[in-house]
Amino acid sequence: MYENEELDAVLLCVSPKLHPQLATEALASGLHVWMEKPASTSVREVDEMIRARGGRVVVGRLQEGFHAGHR
Repeated sequence: MYENEELDAVLLCVSPKLHPQLATEALASGLHVWMEKPASTSVREVDEMIRARGGRVVVGRLQEGFHAGHR
């Protein structure tokens, strides 16, 4: 996908166990990364993603689901 498409960023909506590998691959391809929290299951893996980041933007955010009673 990274070689065949013109992408600016990827959205990682998978298990945190997969974030480090997928984020590192995307960053190595020059892409920005958005992922749901938590970024990883270990501090070591977060450190690896930080080192791979370079000048690219990496965002970790908690995605809230819709709740009918929530205002």
